[in-house]
Amino acid sequence: MSTRNRPQRRGYWPAICVGLLIGLALAANWVFEYLTVDQYLVSTDDAVVKTQDVGIVTPQSGTVRDVLVVDDQQVAAGQAVAKLELADDALERLRVQTACHDVGTAPSRALANSEPRRVITIVARSAGTVNINGLHIGQAVAAGAPLMSLVLPGPPYVIARLAVSQMTYVAKGQPVWIEIAALPNLQLTGHVVGLALRDGDDPGMFQNGDVASRSGDDGVVIKIVLDNNRGAAKLRSGMSVRSTIHTGLIGTGPPLATLLNRSAAAAHIQQGI
Repeated sequence: MSTRNRPQRRGYWPAICVGLLIGLALAANWVFEYLTVDQYLVSTDDAVVKTQDVGIVTPQSGTVRDVLVVDDQQVAAGQAVAKLELADDALERLRVQTACHDVGTAPSRALANSEPRRVITIVARSAGTVNINGLHIGQAVAAGAPLMSLVLPGPPYVIARLAVSQMTYVAKGQPVWIEIAALPNLQLTGHVVGLALRDGDDPGMFQNGDVASRSGDDGVVIKIVLDNNRGAAKLRSGMSVRSTIHTGLIGTGPPLATLLNRSAAAAHIQQGI
């Protein structure tokens, strides 16, 4: 009985050996990937898309009578984007202003002439891409309220916040992989351009003009410019981003940590520390 069973037990060894070889190959591949790529990756979810946005506002309160543009439409400076029917109080103020400025004309004639101005046209002050923000006909709007937004010409960019400990090998020019939370099927690429300018920072604090910011207790803010990606047109300001920097590739400038150290030293000297 025992002699018959021995060949059956030996039959398991080839499968076990194959399994061990596959496991060793996977482990070796993981180690190789870590040593050559993964250990140089710096990632953060604390990042957002930024664009050059301006608001298109109405000078008077009223009701939207017509929307003359659609989302993502390119408009020229001075182009009409909407028509607004003035509210009664706004219309009354407009009538009074017209009567006061109509020197040498009877008040009744001034009021009559102001009647066609019951509907005013809202125009874009600059060229760009329109985002109507859900504006629709019949919507009531207040004076000074933004009707829609206008994205000025220029590519969007990403502002990312890193921990100070992550900044050791981050340098200008290094490639970045960008994932958009709202667009899971869209993968973009970009590159680090430097530290992001924050309110209150002195642009002349660094020797490089495009690198102007300081680290804070909550981390370091860097700016990432997108490469020529077709999907960039789908991006909107404020979208959440996961950015991954490949610090193993040599950048076009010194490590940003070096600039931070220079900034801190300069600040101490100025303060007499």
